[in-house]
Amino acid sequence: MRTRVLAILLSQTLACAAQPPPEAQPAPARPVPRAGEPARGAGALSRTFTGQQRPSLSVANQFHRVQHVFIDWVHQAALAPGHAQSFDFTPGTHTITCADSLDPDDNPASVTESFQTGFRYAYVISGS
Repeated sequence: MRTRVLAILLSQTLACAAQPPPEAQPAPARPVPRAGEPARGAGALSRTFTGQQRPSLSVANQFHRVQHVFIDWVHQAALAPGHAQSFDFTPGTHTITCADSLDPDDNPASVTESFQTGFRYAYVISGS
């Protein structure tokens, strides 16, 4: 009986080892800037304690083209180069995405942050 149990365990172990490993998933493609245009650099997020009741965010566009701002995947604004806009938040985790068009996947830059009561946040979109 013991020999039979060992034989079954050994055969199952060998069967598992004989199976090919699962195929590796390719890494998602990183957005490529349009030909002749500089790439967008990583956005810079900062926060300052102000004691305010609701967190707020100011988004400044220092990139050379209009940037569409999405908060939690909902379009909020289109910012021309050199312009900024402020947004109020409920406390909690939110994702801010900036993209080259109304498609949030068009050359995006994103940041996810836990927005806390008492803080004012600033996000600067810039070129590399």
